[in-house]
Amino acid sequence: MLKSEIYVPVNRRNTAFTVVILLFLILFVKLYILMIHSYEEYRSKADYNRIRPVITYAPRGNIFDRNGNVLAANTSIYTISVVKDELTNPVKELSQVSGYLDIPLKTLKVLVLTIVS
Repeated sequence: MLKSEIYVPVNRRNTAFTVVILLFLILFVKLYILMIHSYEEYRSKADYNRIRPVITYAPRGNIFDRNGNVLAANTSIYTISVVKDELTNPVKELSQVSGYLDIPLKTLKVLVLTIVS
């Protein structure tokens, strides 16, 4: 054997190999638990993080002139958004929105389903 060769005992090499294999096995088990076993839990958390009602009240003060007449008054404006690609049951969901907005379902279908987003 040449002196320039590095000699690693078989025991040490096998131990290092076993440790690396065990670490990868632990990693794959954790990935399985995360992706397969806990899928529903994390899916609902992700949906809540992405889809949630946001109610924002922004009351501002009225603007008056020097005589006390209102120049700009405070009014509330509400926005409802429909993402066409995320509709799972378009007829049911659009009929709900139609009820909220007092717009006929037929008109709402034309507005939502024909507009390219």
